[in-house]
Amino acid sequence: RRVHGELGVDPPVDKDYDDNKNWCRYCGARYSSNFTKGPWGPRTLCTIHYIDWNQKKRLNLTQFKDMPKRPINPEANSELTYLRNMKSKKSDNFAMEEYEPGLQSKKRRRLNLDEPTSNLLRDAGL
Repeated sequence: RRVHGELGVDPPVDKDYDDNKNWCRYCGARYSSNFTKGPWGPRTLCTIHYIDWNQKKRLNLTQFKDMPKRPINPEANSELTYLRNMKSKKSDNFAMEEYEPGLQSKKRRRLNLDEPTSNLLRDAGL
């Protein structure tokens, strides 16, 4: 939880996993370079688990016929790795993809990882 705060995001909570939002149904990642098709349809796997499932065939998801309502394996969550990589590539500022329920397109927002989350929300007008 502390690491999430250091990276400028809140730790995941149950409400983050709505059917309308883009998140990885396997690991629960809410932030990724992209969300790609999975066995449950478009934008249901993060990039890392899409590659493991579709390209490398290391991730067998055949036993999960219905769209998961919660992450299958939250211990494999890839979002902290993604956020750390983005922070190291872009210094203190980077563009994070934010997804909202019901929207098909991505919104980009500039985040300063050194600011508290409350300042980010204020600056974003939320």
